[in-house]
Amino acid sequence: MLKRIYVDNFKCLVNFEWQPGSSYINLMLGPNGSGKSTVFDCVESIRAFATGEAKIDALFPSSTLTMWQKVSKQRFEIEWDRGGSVYRYELEVEHSEKRTSNWVSHERLYFEGKPLLEFKNGEAILYGENFSQPTGTYPIDTSFSAVSLVPDSGLYSLLTWFKVALQRTIVLQIVPPMMDESSIKVTARPLRYFQNFASWYRYVSQDQGVAFRLHQELKDVIPGFSHFKFDRVGEEATVLKAVFDQKGRSQATVNFSSFSDGQRMLVALYALLHSLGAVPEGLDTSQDLPSGLLCLDEPDNFIASREIQPWLIAVQEELRETRARLLMISHHPESIDYALIPSTGEDFSSFWFSREENLHTRVQPIVPDQDGGLKPSELATRGWLRP
Repeated sequence: MLKRIYVDNFKCLVNFEWQPGSSYINLMLGPNGSGKSTVFDCVESIRAFATGEAKIDALFPSSTLTMWQKVSKQRFEIEWDRGGSVYRYELEVEHSEKRTSNWVSHERLYFEGKPLLEFKNGEAILYGENFSQPTGTYPIDTSFSAVSLVPDSGLYSLLTWFKVALQRTIVLQIVPPMMDESSIKVTARPLRYFQNFASWYRYVSQDQGVAFRLHQELKDVIPGFSHFKFDRVGEEATVLKAVFDQKGRSQATVNFSSFSDGQRMLVALYALLHSLGAVPEGLDTSQDLPSGLLCLDEPDNFIASREIQPWLIAVQEELRETRARLLMISHHPESIDYALIPSTGEDFSSFWFSREENLHTRVQPIVPDQDGGLKPSELATRGWLRP
């Protein structure tokens, strides 16, 4: 699980440090523009870089530098807990004086304070499992992550575990109107706004257990729903369709595009839950695998208030079973009240994000069950919710 993140000189994050709670769900509250989504941007950029999805210039362009500073370096640190042992990943990105180019000035990965990899001045030094002596030194282009280029092997199993943890991290801000019903190919990773939903669902539904559990859940939240199916419309293209039961009549089939935005959001949220326990293809299930991390930006948008609490209950149950964690940004009163009332929010840690005079982002834990006779959501609305 993500234990700590430190960011300096990335948008509104300046000398920013956050240690999420150990609860299954971390609720991120605060006014618009306070930096909550920026934290997710940073997590996603680090993940994509260290897993080799993109180079440094695409993920950390000059536009990500803090605008009111003249500093040319960006610094990032993340710590990841593995059964009480801790990984620490460090990345420093340097920009040219005119901010027209950038490169990795250093990248390091430690386990329990001992080096697994050090990358500086275009040269990577790898260490084996005993940490005592380097196993090799390699020249690497400073636009790439050295961590991403290390082959998965028994010699570097500790490093491989960390990469798998990043691969099992998903950052999403679901926009239902962008969720496409058509699919050309199977896709293992959802895009940031879930526009590739049909292709991703083709991938996860290959696990019949995931598909069955999702269909059973959706029968309770979407009236008449029976199951999903894919119809082929070309040599490779398919279209996602839903089958509905009709009392006294034959089943009806509709395209996914016929769903309302709220229905699409519900489908996306429950599908994500039931995919948390699925093991990515190619991973050895006999080994100790990292649990998933799901980062959701305002998932309670688009859905009705009465639908939020059942989903939160389902979230808690699934996270307990899979040991996955959820970081969740929300402004919705139902989510705030559920998280901050001890009788229901036992699996929640809550944090308040703020900006100092619209400059730096700061974060503080929220004290639950505050006095005053008002619901936590009402306290938040009035600005009385106390960190």
